[in-house]
Amino acid sequence: LTPPKIYLLWALFYFLFLVIGIPIYNNGHSGGEQRPLTFIAYSINYFLYGIICISFIIIPVFFLNWFKRYWVIPIAIGILFLVILIGGLTNK
Repeated sequence: LTPPKIYLLWALFYFLFLVIGIPIYNNGHSGGEQRPLTFIAYSINYFLYGIICISFIIIPVFFLNWFKRYWVIPIAIGILFLVILIGGLTNK
């Protein structure tokens, strides 16, 4: 297991969660409700939290040798997604 595979697994887990979660969440609701869309909108923040956690905590702690060689990759990814998250939370 390598850090790029961890990013890929997190993204696959997120999309699998959406594919399974949206039909379950929509079950029993009338056709005009927006609940699946709000479910997607709120779950994007959790996806960003996961990417930031992987970039700043998991990779430097558990993959120190890889992090020493390629430190710019997780830091750049983490900062990019942190800026997106902060921008979304401040509604700008």
